[in-house]
Amino acid sequence: MLYSLALKNILASKGRTFTTFFLSMFATILFIVYVAFTDGIHEQIIKNSVEIYTGYAHINARGYQDEQDYDHLIEDAEKIEGI
Repeated sequence: MLYSLALKNILASKGRTFTTFFLSMFATILFIVYVAFTDGIHEQIIKNSVEIYTGYAHINARGYQDEQDYDHLIEDAEKIEGI
């Protein structure tokens, strides 16, 4: 019964149905194009940043990543822990 009422309502107002369908499709297409542009722009920003600055390779001093804690990044870590 619910489906028959919905179908009857859709067929009774063809202009409104067409307008709603057309605007929904138009908004969907615009959204897809927007996402594609923003994704492409984001990729280009990353590419430009990497080419201009350090690049993809990171060279660290020997033993830099041997320590698994972040205490070596803070000067006087023991003093701060004592507070």
